Amino acid sequence: GNITASSSANTVVKGNTFTVTVSGTADSPIDGMYTKFTYDKNVLKIESAAPAENYGNNSSEGEILVTSNADTSPTSTTLYTITFKVLDTANVDSTKISFSESELHLKVDDTTKSFPTSIADVVINIKADDTTAGNQGGTQETPKDDNTATEDKGNTTGGNSSKDSNSGN
Repeated sequence: GNITASSSANTVVKGNTFTVTVSGTADSPIDGMYTKFTYDKNVLKIESAAPAENYGNNSSEGEILVTSNADTSPTSTTLYTITFKVLDTANVDSTKISFSESELHLKVDDTTKSFPTSIADVVINIKADDTTAGNQGGTQETPKDDNTATEDKGNTTGGNSSKDSNSGN
């Protein structure tokens, strides 16, 4: 069996929310799971967490520990959904939700057995707003009039060299 995580959006505007859904699939009935999520609490805030039936959450800020013991044993199910908000103070950048120590608990021959699994990180790109193409942040250069050549001569340290140093923004 395996556990997967998916996001409702790959790119999110600051101040908006997105939902991460954690699902499990297996050839044997799923009897529970355990996984730990970490995220940057300076970028994301948990708005809500909705465990599927009989799933619980033991968490602290910046880390989510999800454990479960299922009364029913489906072979494919949504294990957990978490709605995050991108903080207004977040930088225009990307952030990730990382998973570690993941196990899927399966019922095999009337016995529950734990199987280690790995879950791919969920990466979220953060935009400043919905109106700016690219949303790379920083400032735009104001075009100069061609008749201001004397101003351009005096600017030997600015211009493109300044722009190039900020190209990673």
